This record gives sequence, structure tokens and C-alpha cells, in this order.
Amino acid sequence: MRILSAIAAALRAVFSAGRAAIVLPFRLLGSIGGGGYTLPPEDEEDEPVVAPAVPPVPVLDLQEHWRDQAIVLQSWCADAVAMGRPMPIPPRLPRAVQEWAPGLSPDECRAIYRSSEAVVSAHVQGLFDIPGVRKVAPLLPARWPIDVAAANDDDVEPEVTVETLLAR
Repeated sequence: MRILSAIAAALRAVFSAGRAAIVLPFRLLGSIGGGGYTLPPEDEEDEPVVAPAVPPVPVLDLQEHWRDQAIVLQSWCADAVAMGRPMPIPPRLPRAVQEWAPGLSPDECRAIYRSSEAVVSAHVQGLFDIPGVRKVAPLLPARWPIDVAAANDDDVEPEVTVETLLAR
């Protein structure tokens, strides 16, 4: 390939010199006669053609992905509490969450589905913790009491006071 490039460069140089030799007498006659029109300046050697830039890879918005993961986890927790036992783990969840979720207690599941999607997403990512919920790490499957669904007071809203907010 380098040989072909060298041959092409040599041929360009020869033809460029030949063109300059042919044009020289006409330039001299034009300058003696007082003018005429001026020739455009000589073109520089062929400028290298720059390949078009590859368009940048679009940046993925992972917030939407983690929000979807949080919604799936919240619905799994709600189903588990409603059924009184851990349900099969959705395959969409990351492997770390699949190893962690079966070890959650009913109270931890309630805390997860009562939290907002952003809070659950941050907990799953390890950014900050939900109070009363263990960090995402492999857990042994939890044994749930038989009467979890019956003793459920999910319809009662938690009481939010200044003291409870400051206690966090």
C-alpha cells in the first residue's frame, strides 16, 4: 500500500511540474501585455480529506432504568405482603436484588413499597438507605410468620410529625 502511495505522490509531483512549465509562458505574455485577467492562485497540493466524525454515542438516562427497577421491586414487596410470603423474584431485577429480596422481612417490604420510587431506586443503587431496610447484599431467605397478611395495617397512613422527621 505504501508503494502505491509513493507512486501516486511521484506522479502528482511530475504533473504539477509539467503544468507549471506549460502555464509559465502564458503568464509572462500576460504580464508583458499589461495585464489581462489574473489567474487564480495555484492550488495547494491536495489537502487531506478528513473523514467525517462518527456521531457520538447517545448518553443513556439510567434514572428511568432505575425507576423501573424500583417500581418492579415495590410491586414485588406489595405482592409478598399481600400473600403472606415471599413471591417468586421477577427476572427483570438485577442479580444483586434477586439475591437480596427473598431475605427481606415483612416490615422491610412494607417500608419499601411505602417509599417513593426515587428513594427505593437510591437504596437499590446503594446511594442511601431506607430506614429499617438492610442494604442490598445476598441474604438467606427469610421465614415469614403465617399471619403476616392478616395483621397488615397497610391502609393506615404513617403519622408524620416534626419529631419523626427530625429523628431521621
